[in-house]
Amino acid sequence: MAGLNLERVADLDKKPEQIVTHEINSPATPPSRIAYSVIYASPGQVGFCIPQITKDPKYVERLLSLLVNEPLVINQQVDNTMVGSIAITYKSDVMSDVDMRSHLANLIQSAGNPEVVTATAKKSQSYSDAVKTEDKQDRKPKIQAEKQKSATFSLSSADALVSKTKSNSVSSTDSQLAAQQAKKPAKVAYSIAHAIPGRVRFRVPRIARDPKYVQRLEALLKSDSTVTSERVNSAARSVVITYKTGMMRDSQKRVQSFLSATISHLASLIESANDPATAIS
Repeated sequence: MAGLNLERVADLDKKPEQIVTHEINSPATPPSRIAYSVIYASPGQVGFCIPQITKDPKYVERLLSLLVNEPLVINQQVDNTMVGSIAITYKSDVMSDVDMRSHLANLIQSAGNPEVVTATAKKSQSYSDAVKTEDKQDRKPKIQAEKQKSATFSLSSADALVSKTKSNSVSSTDSQLAAQQAKKPAKVAYSIAHAIPGRVRFRVPRIARDPKYVQRLEALLKSDSTVTSERVNSAARSVVITYKTGMMRDSQKRVQSFLSATISHLASLIESANDPATAIS
């Protein structure tokens, strides 16, 4: 009888141990990685194709929350039709474009995990507050310098006359430089509203107010061997361009590289149409 009791006690001791071992060996399932690809990239702007955008509205909310709290992001435009894409405009003078695209890719992955999204948003907000604090500190020496500068230029009437003569000479030089810069056409503002292989829609505000620009743009697109068709919509301030995709059945990396290069080329045509010297009669 004593032997049976000892065996029962041993069996009871084993059961909790087995349960604890089972719990330790069953970790939580990690979130799956978000599939994405770069469909367009230029200094200060990048477009991502993210199929998850069309499948999961909650993912879109988390991604937008991260981007809104990211101080380096200027704006973002989501297109949840077809395969799903997002165009992001960011500050290009803080870090390199390659590093910024890698950082945005990390945010795309982080948005797939609801637990990580809150912590990342708070971290981005802290960084933004730190930048604002630095700006306030930098502003103080500038104000003091302006006060010192205004005090220095309290001249007598005779000195003021000499200063005016020198100022006229400098103004003449500045006018010449301004005239040279005026000859250079201003940059054309645009953004990518939608992009899929073989077709891209650009939003160009200039289209709605400058018919001459539209004529030059259409002429350039029609003469380009890459473009198969174009459709300008003045009311929507946009232009839809279809282009040759060629043989794109190699690797996904080569396809993405081809699409990025083509869209970058089309963007350069949008810029070129702003200069009458490059227009085609």
